[in-house]
Amino acid sequence: MATCPNCADPHAESAVFCENCGYDFLAGSMPSALSDPDPTVAGPEAALRSADSDGAHSDGADSGSADNSAAPDNSASGWQLVISVDRAYFDRMSAEGQLDFPDPVPSAVTVDLSLQKALMGRRSESRGVFPEIDVLAITGDPAVSTRHAMLERQADGSYVIADLSSTNGTYLGDSDTVIPAGVATPLSSGDVVYLGAWTKVELAQQTLD
Repeated sequence: MATCPNCADPHAESAVFCENCGYDFLAGSMPSALSDPDPTVAGPEAALRSADSDGAHSDGADSGSADNSAAPDNSASGWQLVISVDRAYFDRMSAEGQLDFPDPVPSAVTVDLSLQKALMGRRSESRGVFPEIDVLAITGDPAVSTRHAMLERQADGSYVIADLSSTNGTYLGDSDTVIPAGVATPLSSGDVVYLGAWTKVELAQQTLD
């Protein structure tokens, strides 16, 4: 995997911009201004692209994390995410030779959902994006967008997920159709969401004492 000449952050060979500092690999310089990226979502028949651009959809704020200012109740919700690497999804979605499956495989990580909203994506210092759930840090998945998807707790305690016009889309279960960008999709305990090149996210509801 190549590294950025400006900040030495690793990136896929197909990347156009550095996800960390915004360096333009084609121009060989830092961009004068960061513009909105291409919001195109790749379907299952298309090759996965390194998520070097953020999604164009906004959840109502331009901040780099979810806005929980109107949701003071951040106590334990009884819901958890189990985030892991899935080889079968990678084999189904990725074009041969485009991305290498991680070796060794990162261990699964369990995340307690306590906030009303939780941004899933990848940290970007240059864009000021600091997601509550940094998928890249957990699975090392370069195809996850900076602002990939938003999880939001509903009044009945359940969660919905909305894709934020990510580069490679968000999939529910084994469907080959991406979740429509900006559309809140209800989730139930046991549901599995796939994103990026190999990331599997399973939602589980725990029994609270």
